[in-house]
Formats: sequence, structure tokens, C-alpha cells
Amino acid sequence: MDKYIDKIVSTIGDYRKEDSVRIDHEYVKSWLNQFDKKDQKPLVMELSHILPQSYLSKTAFIDNIKKALTEISEDCGYLDVNKFVADTKFLSCQGDDKSQTAFLHLLNEATMRIFDVSIHQCDESHAKNWFYIDDVLASGKTFYDEFSKEIDSFGVEQYKSRSIKTICLFHFFHSWGYANKIKLLRNRYELSDDSMSAYYFRLIENNPDPSEHGGELSFNHVYPIESDFAVAFLNGLPERIGKEYIKYNREKAFRQSGQPISEKFFSSPQARNAYEDIVLRMGIYIMDKVDHFDVPSIRPLGMVPPSYMTLGTGSHAFTWRNISNTCPLIFWWESNGWIPLFPVKGRG
Repeated sequence: MDKYIDKIVSTIGDYRKEDSVRIDHEYVKSWLNQFDKKDQKPLVMELSHILPQSYLSKTAFIDNIKKALTEISEDCGYLDVNKFVADTKFLSCQGDDKSQTAFLHLLNEATMRIFDVSIHQCDESHAKNWFYIDDVLASGKTFYDEFSKEIDSFGVEQYKSRSIKTICLFHFFHSWGYANKIKLLRNRYELSDDSMSAYYFRLIENNPDPSEHGGELSFNHVYPIESDFAVAFLNGLPERIGKEYIKYNREKAFRQSGQPISEKFFSSPQARNAYEDIVLRMGIYIMDKVDHFDVPSIRPLGMVPPSYMTLGTGSHAFTWRNISNTCPLIFWWESNGWIPLFPVKGRG
């Protein structure tokens, strides 16, 4: 089992290193020892397979920036990145301690070093493009709220009359959340289909509607099949969280047996089922230790919109500076004696 732990450490070893967090062999082992003995090996084996696909290191982020900006500028009709950056307002919607601000700082460092151009040089009164960057789009609420505020402040008619193009870049991009929120934005502001475009480093295909995927579903997140203990948890969710919240999507709470048709994220269909069972059971165990939840969006597989009667988003979305609260609780919960694999900052 030690070789799998070492592989995990080699993948996530730079996690919050700048904050003096130390993820080493002994730390991962202390996290793993919280699980039943029989579950530890299958869990760590599968996690060592998944993490290289779902962890974004600082080095990988910087390496991806050149490729992303080159692709985006070409798609927008520019012959070089410098001209694209000069015409682009990079939106800063969050506070100094938030992810977007940190990524904008790193983005500027990268553009200065690679392209010899600053993201701050655009004359915003004549900007042809808006650029929104963040680590994760999950439900899409943060993006929707922040972009709505920006466009309302700027003026909807002015935005549309100037044919401003908005480009979004996310580290992790959930297909279901974006599909819902982009539809709301286009309807609210009567935006054309080509006025906004989204790019990402890692796509999480969590939309359970087959029509959105041409019938092929990958489900590269934790999305378990139906089981008696999971049904029992859902049945008790209204009492646990609050009856006024739970309304929608119970029919989408479980993955259908036999999906995905071709397993590409987990090492095998059998390994997926075992891993999802362990992660869900322990997430429910963590929630059972809490007497009362003030946050109605909490689920064993990570936060969701509070009205969803589901088990959680189940994201595997980890960066070197933090992880999404849409990830399963086993990774970030830090109360009632639980040791998280990824100690988070700014979660409360």
C-alpha cells in the first residue's frame, strides 16, 4: 500500500505549499487510517489512479496558460496574443483572498514572461473583450452572480451595442452547471449565442441528460448507483437539512447501472463502484456526527444547490492552492475530529 501512498504524495505534494501545509507519506497515511481496514487498499489504489487526472499543480497551470491564451486569441480572430490582451478587460470580481484574484496575479506574471504584455494595459472604456477566470465552475452560481453584477453595472445595452465578447476560463468546468447558467444569462439579457464562450483545463461531465452528450456519458466524478443505505439517507434528508429546501432532482440522484458505457476516468467499472461506495458511506458517517447543519447545501459527496435532493456534486477538482467544496466531504471536512486529505483555507 505504501507505493500507492507515495504516488499520491508525488501528485499532490505542492498542495498549499506556499501556506506551509505539508502533504507527506505520514499525513496521507493518517487520513487513510480513518477508513475501515478493508476499504483502505481499494481506496488508495483508485485514488492514486484518479488524482493525476484531477489535480492541477501550479506548474501545470502556468504551462497551460500559454496554450490557452494562444487558442483563445486565435478563436477571437487575433493574429497574436499581445493584441488580444491589449483589447481585453480582465474582470476582477472577488476579494484579495479569493481564487480569482490569485489567478489574475499569476496570469499577469505569465503573460509578462511569455508574451511581454500585461493584462492591466487595456483601455477598459474601449475593451472589445471581457475575460473571466476562476478555478471551478460547478453549479455556476458564483459565475452567474458575478457576471450579472458586471453587466448590470456596465449597462446591458452598452454591452450589447458594442458587441463585447466574454471569454471564460476555468480550471475545472462542470457541464451541467454551465448549461443551466448560460441559458439563464442568455435569456435574462437576450444575448446572442456567440457573445460568450467558455474554455477549461479539465471538463467534468456531470450532466445526467443523455441528449447533452450525444448519448455517451462519461461521468468523471463520483456518481454512485442506487443502494439501500443511500436511499435511506435521501429519505431522511428533508429532516436533516430542512423541508423547505429539498425540492428537485431526486430522479437524478443515482447513476444508472451500466453507465458510462466505456469507463475512462476510473481504472475499471468494478473499481468505480467500490470507490464510490466507500466515499459515500464515509461521507454519510461524517454527516451523522453533526447534530445540526446551518448550511443546507451540504451533502456527503460535496455541496450542491440546497434545493437538490441528491447526494452531492461529487467533484474531483483539486488545485495546488485549494479544493472545491463540491468535492466529497472526505477530502475537505475538518470538524468533529476528521482529518482532511486537503486542508482548506477560507471554508469556515
